[in-house]
Amino acid sequence: MPVISVITPLYNKGAYVAETIRSVLAQTVSDWEMIIVENGSTDDGPELVGQFLDSRIRLVDSVKRGPSAARNVGINLAAGEWLLFLDADDLIEKTYLERRLIAGSVDAFAKVVAGPWQEFHDTEPSRRALRYPAAWKQDTKRLEAAAFAYAPWALHAAIVRRSHVFPSRLWNEKLDALPSEDCAFWYPIIHDASVIWSEDNGALYRKHRCNSRDEIVKNLELGFRACSGTIAANEEFLAKMGKQPSPEQAATVVRVLRRIWMRAIRENLAVVGAVGSEIRRWLKKTSYRDLRMVACRLLFTELRRAPKAQAVTRLTIRKRIKFFPLLGMPFERCYRAITGRSSVAFEIRRRLNRLPDDAIVLQIGSNDGVSGDPLHELIVHHRKWRCVFVEPVPSVFANLQANYGIDSRFSFVRSAVNYGETAKFYYVDARVRQDIPHLPAFVEQFGSLDREHIVGYSNGILEPYIEELEVPGMSFQDLLAQQNLTDIHILHIDAEGYDWEILRQLDLEKIKPRLILFEHHHLSQADRVSSQQFLKPYYDITCHGGDFLCTLRPRWQS
Repeated sequence: MPVISVITPLYNKGAYVAETIRSVLAQTVSDWEMIIVENGSTDDGPELVGQFLDSRIRLVDSVKRGPSAARNVGINLAAGEWLLFLDADDLIEKTYLERRLIAGSVDAFAKVVAGPWQEFHDTEPSRRALRYPAAWKQDTKRLEAAAFAYAPWALHAAIVRRSHVFPSRLWNEKLDALPSEDCAFWYPIIHDASVIWSEDNGALYRKHRCNSRDEIVKNLELGFRACSGTIAANEEFLAKMGKQPSPEQAATVVRVLRRIWMRAIRENLAVVGAVGSEIRRWLKKTSYRDLRMVACRLLFTELRRAPKAQAVTRLTIRKRIKFFPLLGMPFERCYRAITGRSSVAFEIRRRLNRLPDDAIVLQIGSNDGVSGDPLHELIVHHRKWRCVFVEPVPSVFANLQANYGIDSRFSFVRSAVNYGETAKFYYVDARVRQDIPHLPAFVEQFGSLDREHIVGYSNGILEPYIEELEVPGMSFQDLLAQQNLTDIHILHIDAEGYDWEILRQLDLEKIKPRLILFEHHHLSQADRVSSQQFLKPYYDITCHGGDFLCTLRPRWQS
């Protein structure tokens, strides 16, 4: 009897399935079986599987169509003590099974062994991003709260005991018509179960155009249906056990639906009403001890009317809380949690006492100066600040100048910051909005010196719309010399994956900005670590979503 059964549904994955099988054959443990469930493929996938003559690999057919149905066929045929669900386009490193099984052997009562995984794109397989499970190394209650509304980890980042799955916790075949069906599988699995954490990150998740994540990005209505279906299935599971969702689980649902709702408002989609109704239903189940949910109850009626209502509500809150300074910070944070806006601007405002009245701001990758810019309101408000804006794309640069207008304290530089050479800059053509109308608004201003960075967004759907433009370039030191900058108080870099290449040119022996804000979300794991190591001797680093805010320690402030 094998120790572990690897279950792989196969549907039109002929381009990848052989590589997936080879990754299993390369495992350092040999006591496994691989059940590949053919699910109606029209390509050469089944024939490719048939070329592998290893007796541990079985190809079977599923009468029912859909990934959940196929996995249930595999579960019924499995003989292993443990199960691994491995999609036909994903991979595992050679020591993956061994390390997961070793972790699982520590606790005889453990039902699940989960850990980090790596994501990579077809076009650049060697560049991987490390991802961690929800509620990583936290108690089961927090993990259950997170898993109630979304999958806590990549499908093959965990193994589960077969006795815990069969026959009462099989895959929900009713959700096969919707993407992300694994969300409704993991919650019943981890409910009241012992979960062991493994440090190994040998699960490799392939990102490409056919991922279900991409379907959700392109079609928000489909995404809402998938989310609602998952939540309803998990709610039904609890009801069969005579239980109700906890306030923490309800709060998770509100946060997930809030993101869908905010995008629906921005894009004026018809689904906004249905999402709003669901949010109101789940708000009633949250706890009054959860400050964010209390604030959400108070503000939701006004916020759901239109985007303009957000600005009105925000101004009203500011007027009210000035009489209660101690409440200002939590209310601001609550508002931002509800609206999805970055808290970076608020965190910078908290640190303004570290800056002189005539602070110098250098912003590299300014875009249009308004869209998603955490410094815009601060720059407009502080009339004595001197600001240097750097933006390479001519059309965006023109919008930047128009948005800030003519002012002696502003300097505009149309250039890329690299190592001083003319560079190829890649951006998304405006016609993408006509073909894919439901994309986020920022996509039309998406640009980078790294073409693969744009290709990698949302599994490559932007690739046909990428345009190339030659732009002038200058080094960071040349920029300082041109603008006669001998000191910088705020350095903001938003270069879409090129941030570390710019930051590493900063000579911290000569210039130490009081605040450094840069985007780490699009950096590789190696670049993210390098940037932190570069700044840690002088700065306190805090993470805010996809950004690092770095505050110069007082001992280094001259």
